Order: sequence, then C-alpha cells, then structure tokens
Amino acid sequence: MNNNVPETFLCYLWKFQLINLPLVSVDHNTIVVKKPGIRNTDGGPDFSNTLIKIGETIWAGNVEIHGKSSDWIKHNHHHDRKYENVILHVVFEDDLGPNYENFKPVAVLELKNRFDFKIYSKYQGFMQNQGWIACEKSINQISELTKVHFLQRLAIERIERKFNLLSEELLKNKSDIEQLFYVQLFRSFGFKTNVISFEMLIKSISLMVLIKHKDELLQMEALLFGQAGMLDQDFKDDYPNKLKSEYVYLKHKYALNPIQIHLWQYLRLWPSNFPTVRIAQLSAILHQNTSLFSQIIEAESTAELLQMFDASASKYWDTHYHFDKATKKKIKNFGIKASESILINCVIPILFIYGYRTAKPEQSDKALHFLENLKGENNAVIRQWKHLNLPTNNALQTQALIELKTQYCDFKKCLECEFGCELLNKK
Repeated sequence: MNNNVPETFLCYLWKFQLINLPLVSVDHNTIVVKKPGIRNTDGGPDFSNTLIKIGETIWAGNVEIHGKSSDWIKHNHHHDRKYENVILHVVFEDDLGPNYENFKPVAVLELKNRFDFKIYSKYQGFMQNQGWIACEKSINQISELTKVHFLQRLAIERIERKFNLLSEELLKNKSDIEQLFYVQLFRSFGFKTNVISFEMLIKSISLMVLIKHKDELLQMEALLFGQAGMLDQDFKDDYPNKLKSEYVYLKHKYALNPIQIHLWQYLRLWPSNFPTVRIAQLSAILHQNTSLFSQIIEAESTAELLQMFDASASKYWDTHYHFDKATKKKIKNFGIKASESILINCVIPILFIYGYRTAKPEQSDKALHFLENLKGENNAVIRQWKHLNLPTNNALQTQALIELKTQYCDFKKCLECEFGCELLNKK
C-alpha cells in the first residue's frame, strides 16, 4: 500500500472504527476509544466531542487526522489555538516522531497496517470507476433499510441546501418572505433558459403595483408584457394594441422602466415554453388567485396547490405564440407537469423556509409531506436511477436521488454516502 492514503479514507476508518485492535500509540500507551466523536466539516479538528482512554487516563477533546504526522506542522496547527484541545493525532504514517511544536496532541496513533486492505482496495475501485456512478455494479447489494433511511436524509439535505440559498436571498429582500416567493415563482417560469430574464422582470416592478391590478387580467398582462419590453413596437392585432394602450398609462402612472426585449431567449425552446406564452400563463395565475402566497400557506393538500396553478393563457394565445403571428389553435394551459415542477422547485422550499422563519414547524413538516405526495420527476438522471432499481415513485425520492447524484456521486464522495459506506463494509 502506498503512503498517499487520502485523509477522507482515514476519517472513514476512524468514524466507523474499522481499525484492528488493540490500539497502541507510537509511544506505547494503550488506547481505548469510548466515543469516536462527531465529524467536523468546518474549520478546526476533524472530530470533536471524542472520549478516549490513553494509558490510565480518560480524555475528552478533539481528534485530528492526517496522512503523515508532519502535516501537523505543514498545516500550521502548531500556531492555531483551535488545535489546542487535540487529544489524539491519527495518522497513516508517523514521520514526525516526538518533534511537535507548541500545541502537541496527547498521543499519536499510526494506522499503517492496522486495517483491512480489502476495504481500501474497494475504495480505490470506486475512485477509479468511470461509470455513471462509482458503485453502479454493486448498488443492488444495498439493503432496503439503508435506501429508505438515506433517501429521507438526502431529501432533507436538498431542501436545507435550497433553504440556505433562499436565506441569503431573504437577507437581500429585507426578510420579506412574500417578495422572495414571487421572485422565485417568476424564476421558475423561466424553466432554465429564461430564469434571469424572469427575475429581472419581477424586480422591475413593485409587487404592490402588481397586486393592485391583479383583478383586471388585461392590466396584469399589460404590466408584465410591458415591463418585459415586448410592447414597444407597432401592432396590427387589437389585443396587443389594447395591452400597449394600458401599459402606456400604467408606465406613466408608476414611472416604470421596462427591461430590454433582447434578454428573452426563444432559440431551441418548444413553442409552449416561449416567454410570451409563459408570461400570459403567469398573468392568468396571478389574476385568478385572491392572494397566492396566503393561499399556499393555508393549503392542506397538493391537490389544492395544483388547483392554484391550473390556468390557461387568455384566448388570444390560443392561436398565437407571438404577437401578430397567428397559428393553429391550441389552448395554452399551464399543464400538470409544469405545475408539479413549480411546486417542487419553488412552492415547497418557500413553505419550508416560511415555517422555519415564523417558528411554525408544522409548515415545514407540511412541505415535506407535500413533496412525498407529489409524483416523482421524470428526467435523464431519474431514468438512470430507475434503471438501477432505485425508488422513484414520489418527489421526495426523486429529489433525494438528484441530490445524491449532483452532490455525492459526481464528486466521488463515497465515504460520506451511506450507500458507499455499506458497500465498503460488506464482507
């Protein structure tokens, strides 16, 4: 075995105590691990709250892990007071001996030749695998209990990660959760290609102005199409001319400045995803709901939420994708799949953060319940997981699997993955 065993693997051995007993420090004191501690992913020692008997004395403190003991000095721990309470330095190879400076750990444990090489060989196999995921040939060996437990954990991790991102946005919005909701709602209507343009659109107009004119669909459409920069031209059809007339008045009344029309993307989009159609649908949704944000908070089922987004663009759009260009008739309803996507990526994360911010945990619990009651997503990543016989029945599972692929598998974090750990531990 070479001397370049990664620290992540050594941390894995320590966390699960996959070390051959008895343990003896490099200065020949017996070591008994009573509590291996809690893995620390922030700055400071690798494990905290450890309880270890060294010789005849029981110590409480931290554990630091390195490939070589000389890394203690190389990483400047001897000048960092965060490492003052390190009671054990766990290393693959002790190349430093007693030559520590300042904050010397109580004891040093060398792991070379003290663990099963087969585990390391499996780990190297994962790291060298060039497949879709490192463990795709052995993932069918994962127990059902581990699948259920880890997918639940991953789903919460994904929501919490979105929660952290939304919390940063919330600070910019002066803790106005309703404003944050509408920004995220508009972004969701961009469906990847026009996300930034929709965000610029909602930020170009006061939410109070939109709410004030929501009862009149034509005015709502005029405000959104006008602020999108789409009404600054001559039209031959009555409908866009009416929108333009309304917008000229509202623009002057509220001193509005539209965004530039060239920001909108149409290339390689299905016509049903054109920003003109999405703006018309969004106008209809805002128009038909008395108070969308309040209704979402009060909703008790996913059926209620989906009903809020069950809307069609106004009749002009039945025969148009652009102004003044007639096409074959097709009602531009928002659609169940698009509605479910909005719930998963916008509504449920906002509901979760609302519950946390307002000290109403029942709202956060409800958000997870809604996720579990929505159909699983169907995209390239999920289809591949389904091919590997992972459960993809509901959105809680599919969101968890997306998190697994993008945050673990893509970065080969097998040692932080419950699937990876179980497979490495299998005899």
